[in-house]
Amino acid sequence: MELFDATVATPPLRVRLEQVDATVRDVSAPTLAGRTRFELTGILKGVQRDGRVRVGGWLESGGRDASVGVQLRSVDLVALQPYLSRAAETRVRRGALDLDLQAEVRDSRLRAPGRAVISELEFAPARGVSDTFMGVPRTALVAFFKTGEDRIEVEFVLEGDVSNPRFTLQEALAARLASAVADRLGVSLREIAEGVGKVGQKGIETAGDVAREVGGALQQLFGGQKKR
Repeated sequence: MELFDATVATPPLRVRLEQVDATVRDVSAPTLAGRTRFELTGILKGVQRDGRVRVGGWLESGGRDASVGVQLRSVDLVALQPYLSRAAETRVRRGALDLDLQAEVRDSRLRAPGRAVISELEFAPARGVSDTFMGVPRTALVAFFKTGEDRIEVEFVLEGDVSNPRFTLQEALAARLASAVADRLGVSLREIAEGVGKVGQKGIETAGDVAREVGGALQQLFGGQKKR
């Protein structure tokens, strides 16, 4: 199965899944009323490595309520970096991502606690002292891995209104991960704010509490207004 995503790259990013095993149960046709349960597993092909993906849970008609678990294991960070950083940022030469996310949607309100592990991270040569990755100064990440650590573990929570057309899960995830990684590395509010536009104005506004966690400095730099 090949998926093409034009929302994160031009030309569209191609994501290839192999050995796909999918099951859908409790489908009520034609009304689609009640909970439809599903599970999908497969191999997510990468540039440097292949990883495993598992998605499962249930959805109710209209998508106002859902419970979905996502698990990624040893997924190639090179292949997924358009979801985490902008094209102008430092390129990843090598790396792996593990992700656990449990998304609960009630009356279109999303709450999704998660845990991510970034490991074996290696960047392309620096282009300048202000280089960033995920909005975090590249120098902070390089210094962290030079201490002998080979992985960054972070926990986060995504929240938002999925019925709001301005909300995108990808931008909310990128914003939250940037905030969590910056906090883990002890990067200051000013450093991450200056590093950034990376999550984008839209991402900051729609990931409301992400902006609050990183601080009012982000809202001021990007011209947004604080949410109350």
